[in-house]
This record gives sequence, C-alpha cells and structure tokens, in this order.
Amino acid sequence: MEAEIVRLGSLYVNGQSFAVGGPYNSGVLSFGDSIAGKEIQWVKNGKTLIADRCVCDDISWVQLDQMGLTKGTPVFIDGRMYLCRCPKTEPDVSEWYFLVNKYGEGNDLWHWNHMYFWGQDEEEATKNSDIARCSVRGYYSANHGCWFDKTNRIKGLGFRPVLEPMPASLEISKSLVGQKVLLYGLGGGSLTGTLEKLDDYDLFLSCLPPLPVVRSWMCLSGGMVVVPRNAVVWIRKV
Repeated sequence: MEAEIVRLGSLYVNGQSFAVGGPYNSGVLSFGDSIAGKEIQWVKNGKTLIADRCVCDDISWVQLDQMGLTKGTPVFIDGRMYLCRCPKTEPDVSEWYFLVNKYGEGNDLWHWNHMYFWGQDEEEATKNSDIARCSVRGYYSANHGCWFDKTNRIKGLGFRPVLEPMPASLEISKSLVGQKVLLYGLGGGSLTGTLEKLDDYDLFLSCLPPLPVVRSWMCLSGGMVVVPRNAVVWIRKV
C-alpha cells in the first residue's frame, strides 16, 4: 500500500525555526505553524500522523521527557491542536510495527538508515542493572530494535514525533469540580485526577497512587496536586 505524505508544521527551538534533521544542542523544542520550505513530512495513518524521519538528532529520551514529548504534550499547528509524542514501539502496543507492515520497510519512506529513534516505552531498572532503559528502533532496518540508557545522547539517535488530533479544551469552571479530568501543563507533561476544588488562581486535584512525576507547573500540598490556572494548556473529562 502506498503511503500518503502530508507536509504540516515546522520545528522550532526556543521559538526560532529549526532545520528538520539537524543536531539538537540545547533549548526548548516546539512545533508550530508551517514555514514554507521547512515543513515536516508525515506519513498519514487514519487521523494519526507519524514523521517520515527524525526531526532532530543527538537528543536523549530524558531531554524529550522533560519537555513532555515522550508520552505527549499538546501542540498547536496551522489552526489545529495535536498531541505530540514518541511512537509506541513495543509488540503489544506497537503502532510502529503496524505502520511498517502496512506501508513497507523502505528507507526511502522512513529514512531509518543509520538513524535510531526513541520509542516512548520504558524498561525499569532491575536487580541486575540500575540503568533505566528505553526502546529505540531503526538504524540497521525499519524493525531493528533494542534498548538504550534513557540518558544516551549520541549522533544517530533522534526524535521521530507522532501527532494525534485533539478535541478542543474545556473551559475551567465549577462544572468540572468532582469530575475525573486529564490535563496537560505548560512546558510538557500530563496529570489525571479528580478535581476537588478550584479558586481564582489554582486547581486542586486528588490522584490515585503512585503520585505523578512533579513538573514545573504543579506542586504537592496537603495530599493534593495544585496546578495554577494559567499553567493548564488543555483539560477534558475522562
């Protein structure tokens, strides 16, 4: 089956346009409106889009995770909101294997030759190893896979993003109090919990253990997670 290629959006670092495929040095990666000649190419699969190559090189999983780009963060591109994340690569949830089997393994389509990309899947440290690893795919073939230390940052190891269309965010209002919600915060990362109360400045949520990884836009107080209203990028009931 022939893949449909979509040219959509451009990559930015610290708000400045960034050439697709270039080495990442430092700064905040983001995705935004298309710049002529610097659009990202995506393979379309239903409503989901997956980049046909790594959009940047020489970046670690930890760096991507700190920006919310492993499990997903909302991005606004050409008038639409998307969830941007790493691909799911492990066999039981592998959209990557599905796409490769559907559209073929050709390097002309996927640009995997001598380029690994990070999956979102983690392997916890074990009694035999205190190194937490994450899945990578590519380099030798489309389906070649292994596990790398999530802090690895080397040439030939990059970020291949996936975009999922998102519905419009709900307005933060008292109607959400008592509801289980999913929200994404400014700077990356998400939180699921019950909205117990809100005031003019903050949302107060209770979460089932384990508690979420604390991000810069949240804090723990009195057994609840507190999120400033102006730090909420997107919120919906779940």
